[in-house]
Amino acid sequence: MEKFKEKFSNFVTLNERTVTSVVVVISVVLAILWANYFAMIIFGGIALCSIYEYTKLISTKYAVNLKIMLVSAAVMLLASQFTWLNLSLATIILLSIISLTAFLAMTQQILLRENSGKSMAVEMAGAYTLGLVFIVCPWCILLIFLNCYKFPSVARQLMLAIFLCTWACDTFAYFIGCAIGRHRLAPMTSEKKSIEGLVAGFVGSVVIAFIYAFMLSVIGIRACNPAYIFAIGIICGTLGQIGDLTESLLKREFGVKDSGNLLPGHGGFLDRFDSVLLNLASFFLLFAIINIF
Repeated sequence: MEKFKEKFSNFVTLNERTVTSVVVVISVVLAILWANYFAMIIFGGIALCSIYEYTKLISTKYAVNLKIMLVSAAVMLLASQFTWLNLSLATIILLSIISLTAFLAMTQQILLRENSGKSMAVEMAGAYTLGLVFIVCPWCILLIFLNCYKFPSVARQLMLAIFLCTWACDTFAYFIGCAIGRHRLAPMTSEKKSIEGLVAGFVGSVVIAFIYAFMLSVIGIRACNPAYIFAIGIICGTLGQIGDLTESLLKREFGVKDSGNLLPGHGGFLDRFDSVLLNLASFFLLFAIINIF
């Protein structure tokens, strides 16, 4: 009877995971292809849900104000959405919000020290800043890229490549790791991740990048440089898995299994999109350097 309950529970979880994955994939693809305000709704929603989970996650140790985090994140996202009005102004707003939020955290600690004689200035400022930089900034840069890059079709192709390669990496790493994973990758941080899964994730990401580039050429869409797509495959196959471990590190430090329960079968938004955060930031940096020089 217990085995039947366990199998039934696993079946339900798998179905929930599958349905959630389909909804997430469709939403993200539509947001990329139909950019502008729909992208703001989807990616902005993901960012706000993620910052909500992050704040709840660290609240057991740091008294981070949820309203301050959500307002700061929302202003950053809105500024990113309207970068087509003034890119320089929007960039200044992003940096200013991060700086002001850190100073607000310090101000809170001044008041706390005056009342209790104790303070955690560095830790609290770091807790606020980490959430905005680690979680919100990559989504802001994505919106800026979709809104401002001079070749919109290229921007959409590259963003779609990042998500496809990230999902391929996660999928290959998960299934191969579960099937043949024997050597633990970082057991003190994430006990289930294996070296076999790491290699499989890298291979899956690169393979999908090649397939995606080939499909674009077959369809006749050649505006995007294939070298960028291959670079995305390598980035997502390596750095994306570090991003995944980074979020696992946060969960281990605060003693939780999932970042939240907003996505059935997946846990939270951070659990689902942790890998893509570092992938987005890394690619945008590489792309900016290549285009500048």
